[in-house]
Amino acid sequence: MIDTQKTSDAERYSDTAEVIREVARRTRSPEIRDEFFALADSYDGLAEHAARCESVAQVTPIRTS
Repeated sequence: MIDTQKTSDAERYSDTAEVIREVARRTRSPEIRDEFFALADSYDGLAEHAARCESVAQVTPIRTS
């Protein structure tokens, strides 16, 4: 989970998706549960995107003119 150490955006999005899924599992309404799972999937997509951006940022040097 999230701790006091610096975490990446990808890790935070992934952790948030995990928390949302836990809430979904405890939700009684099937419709709301589905919404929570869909939201968690969206956060997983954000995590994947952030991870790609972070890896590109680590590889690509910033040019200053």
